[in-house]
Amino acid sequence: MDSNQGEIGGKSFYQSEPLIPRLRGIIRDYPEGVGILKELIQNADDAKATRVEII
Repeated sequence: MDSNQGEIGGKSFYQSEPLIPRLRGIIRDYPEGVGILKELIQNADDAKATRVEII
């Protein structure tokens, strides 16, 4: 058994990318209109958020 098995941390074999360019790409590719705002609010509701701030 690997000594790192079951521990948080360890090696990551997944691709990664900078967060801001990734978010810009998601927003750029999202259909125009209020859909993205509805999606953000729905995600907050799903997460049981008590507040949503959009700046």
